[in-house]
Amino acid sequence: PEVRFHASYVLGKKLGKGAFAQVYAGQQVGDPDVEEVAVKIQDCRVLVRGKPINQVDESYMEDTIDTEVEILRRISLWDGCTKMLGAYTGGLFCYIVME
Repeated sequence: PEVRFHASYVLGKKLGKGAFAQVYAGQQVGDPDVEEVAVKIQDCRVLVRGKPINQVDESYMEDTIDTEVEILRRISLWDGCTKMLGAYTGGLFCYIVME
């Protein structure tokens, strides 16, 4: 997922952060005419004593990330709502690309 994401998008400046994720401006690779996107990046690593290790937290992926992506897909179908353009999940970090 990280390789596919970075082959498709370049990250720009940090727009904000919350308790579980950070949001960056992004630009599609090879298409400078496309408007900037917002990229939400979530750390999906297992925490051991409060520190991440290089192992995916499968339960977090199933319970949280997969649910969020499905909700965003459904909301994206409605006119007037921000559209989710893509989701790159399954690695140590999850990337959700929004308009």
